[in-house]
Amino acid sequence: MPGSPVLPLTGGCNCGVVRFEISEPLLGAVCCHCTRCQRRTGTAAAPSAGVKPGTFRIVSGEGHIRRWNAGDGNDKAFCGTCGSALFSQNPASPEGMFVRMGSFDGDPGVRPGGRVHVAAACPETGQMVRFRDRLRSHPADRRAYEQTKRELAARPWTFVQQYADAKSDVIASILASLAGE
Repeated sequence: MPGSPVLPLTGGCNCGVVRFEISEPLLGAVCCHCTRCQRRTGTAAAPSAGVKPGTFRIVSGEGHIRRWNAGDGNDKAFCGTCGSALFSQNPASPEGMFVRMGSFDGDPGVRPGGRVHVAAACPETGQMVRFRDRLRSHPADRRAYEQTKRELAARPWTFVQQYADAKSDVIASILASLAGE
């Protein structure tokens, strides 16, 4: 569980030219699975946190912020220098905004509590959610997965992909048990 965040919350882009702060706790967070977010981030979902109106401000680099809008949604704001996704903002009501959770410097004090646009999610998303739910509801599977991860974490790895590949057997076993349900 997240604790109380240290205020103001701070964050920015990868290159450091754009910096922001938020003066009050975030309203909550979601993972968006829409196709636009998938393409924009190159991932299966975009975790974003809602900001209370009037609490967000750009500290530096405002002139480096670029925006893109497909014409039927929020502006997607990003650093024009490094390309880091920063926030989305309703062009008709700029106070309505969501900050990309990866842009915070520290723990923002919230975790995604829901998923939106799941119908557009890539097929792997459903499998990941079923796997997560299986671990939550079946203690023996959770223990087997945790034990495997502990054993593998103790080994020296040249590449993180080697560690990920080594977990494949236990993951496949747990996913096979899902197929039988």
